Amino acid sequence: MSFKYFLFNKTLVILIIASISFGLVSCGLQPVYKNPGLNKNDNSSTLSSNLKKISIKFIEGRLGYKLQESLSESLGLRFNNSSSKYLISISTETSKSALLIQDDDKVSRYNLYLRASFVLNDVNKPSEIYRGNARSVASFNVVDSQFATIIAEQDAENRAVREVSAQIHSLLISYFSRKEKEN
Repeated sequence: MSFKYFLFNKTLVILIIASISFGLVSCGLQPVYKNPGLNKNDNSSTLSSNLKKISIKFIEGRLGYKLQESLSESLGLRFNNSSSKYLISISTETSKSALLIQDDDKVSRYNLYLRASFVLNDVNKPSEIYRGNARSVASFNVVDSQFATIIAEQDAENRAVREVSAQIHSLLISYFSRKEKEN
């Protein structure tokens, strides 16, 4: 009796997995970086080539520099991008707020907020073609050593910059993917 029950459950599990797999395949999900049937005569640009045609306008401040460097790396850009078709302008805003306050009114943990808003322009057209926002929150501890606190704050800034850079990168991928589907 238990072997038949086990065999029935195993068959049921296989049928459920097969139906879920078939459902996912037929729902229309496609890989973002898929290169849909480009042949030698097709001049349409791919997602990765569009991302590599972006140049980043200089961002003020130390965090701006870090964000520009991180985004350039994730987009695969070179510093002297002479073939740029798009220009992205990014403005950043940072703030800190106390997260944990001890009984003696000393702050022992902060939240660091990094907000970035960006505008993507076509180099040949003065109007904007895409606008977006990204934000991140990173925490750091305040300890007795001032040096350790500064290092912890800089580490929180680096984590926030990487998160904002990844969000901007994802938003740009989403924009160019939609643009390719429209064409």
